[in-house]
Amino acid sequence: GTRIVSGSADKLVMIWDAATGAGVSTLPAHSKIVWSVAFSSDGTRIVSGSSDTLAKIWDATIGAEVYTVAGHSARVSHLQFTDHAAQAITGSLDHTVRFW
Repeated sequence: GTRIVSGSADKLVMIWDAATGAGVSTLPAHSKIVWSVAFSSDGTRIVSGSSDTLAKIWDATIGAEVYTVAGHSARVSHLQFTDHAAQAITGSLDHTVRFW
């Protein structure tokens, strides 16, 4: 792909241009540290997970939040999309895996 996504202790999700290293979008994502982020395989969605126990799905083309999913009771530490961004999968320190 041409973009990279990152999450950090400043509670933000950043989209970067892979060729230049320039920031493309800053998403005010969570109320606590963002531990995990992933692009969908087609590059149209981003999922982010945080210490706030939430996962958020983003429209990567415009940088807008699509929805927030709640269901974990601890940090969301692992996540990814199924093929074609049909579902997001999240794993948490609460020892659960959820499909959204």
